[in-house]
Amino acid sequence: MKRLNVEEHYLLLIDKERPFGSNGTWTETWTWEVFIASSGEEYMGKAVCENRDVKIPWIDLKDDNISDEMIRICKNHMNKY
Repeated sequence: MKRLNVEEHYLLLIDKERPFGSNGTWTETWTWEVFIASSGEEYMGKAVCENRDVKIPWIDLKDDNISDEMIRICKNHMNKY
């Protein structure tokens, strides 16, 4: 059995721009609730965007900067929609 403690829990707002015909772009803001858990040198993260019913399940984080890694993961997930 392994136990990881949630060490960070924060709200992340990410803007996504889309073309809006000949009127320029339209910006929508995604609101992510982010959780970071760790045990020693092991880190895992998950994110939930409730207003869009989108969830990123717990995933191993490998980068030196785990916050930047979670931002990239959320942005990549947003591109699917």
